[in-house]
Amino acid sequence: MEDLVYETNDHPMCIGLYDQLCAVRGFKEMNGFTYEGYVDKWRARTVQAPATLGRVGALNSPTPPVYGRSRRPDQPACGV
Repeated sequence: MEDLVYETNDHPMCIGLYDQLCAVRGFKEMNGFTYEGYVDKWRARTVQAPATLGRVGALNSPTPPVYGRSRRPDQPACGV
């Protein structure tokens, strides 16, 4: 049975998961301030995305979201 909680190309995430993720800083700005706004943005994304990609979102996005620091302060920068 398909898991209808998470977002796929076939359906948006469930409203319960959307409500939980609203507690994450910046989630509403990126995904819509209401569930209806989120669904509108999801529809716009999935119309452009081929159905063969699987899940929609960060993994299939041409520009992945930035979640904060890319490294810990005690880690050296790449190539150093």
